[in-house]
Amino acid sequence: MKNSEGEKIYDADELIPFNDEEITVLECRISLKLSYKFKFDSKQLDLHHIDFSNNNFEEYISFNGFLFPLSVNFKNSKTRMIKFKGAIFYSSADFENVIFGNRVNFNGAIFRNHVSFENTEFTANADYEYVKFNDTVTFTGAEFSNFVLFRHSSFKSYTSFRDAKFKYIPPNFDGATLFEGTDWHGVDWPIPSAPTLKRDDFEEYSRSHIARYQRLKLEMERLRRHEDELNFFALEMRAKRATYTWAKDAPAKFVNYAYDATSDYGRSEI
Repeated sequence: MKNSEGEKIYDADELIPFNDEEITVLECRISLKLSYKFKFDSKQLDLHHIDFSNNNFEEYISFNGFLFPLSVNFKNSKTRMIKFKGAIFYSSADFENVIFGNRVNFNGAIFRNHVSFENTEFTANADYEYVKFNDTVTFTGAEFSNFVLFRHSSFKSYTSFRDAKFKYIPPNFDGATLFEGTDWHGVDWPIPSAPTLKRDDFEEYSRSHIARYQRLKLEMERLRRHEDELNFFALEMRAKRATYTWAKDAPAKFVNYAYDATSDYGRSEI
């Protein structure tokens, strides 16, 4: 546990559970305080389960350093800007169908139980750097509209990105450790396409795509997920092709096209 300035004051194992009387007092006090901030019914607060579902967080909210000892539910909520930097979730966490209207920050958070971001919409940057996912995590059907960072994060159990959509740029998994059973089925991956950018900016943007697909390819190689490895290789090659121009790189562009057309970058069985 940390104080308001982020200084550590207790280890999690040193904390003693509240008794029933203390829980009742806390329920009353928290309900009263939250009712001034946003729509909140005291019935939503049960210190055996924390329910923030179906809320509209119009102001900046910080849960930095919070310890959530109980299951927490943010399902179907909307946020303007919210932070969970360094937070610890001891029980399950539900962020299904949440719309993060601005940057969301989970940097350094720890999820010790299942967490769901199913069908969640990330309209701005999403920061999951140095996060520990110790149990199952799902981003099934999630939509990412901007930068997504999973650098140096660890995934210890089943992980799903099934049918997720990365609209702007691939996620950054530099230094991350993925689970061998990560599900990429049906993911909508981006290929560099930004005609409004200047050429130099577009090349840098494209190189970011290439580097991130290379990183995922190497991680799939480490996990011996050969089909996924080939899929990320194909995405890497298509991202490279986007950087070529017919004026300067005609041979390379032609070979890349031919490799794609004749063998789908080595994935075709014909």
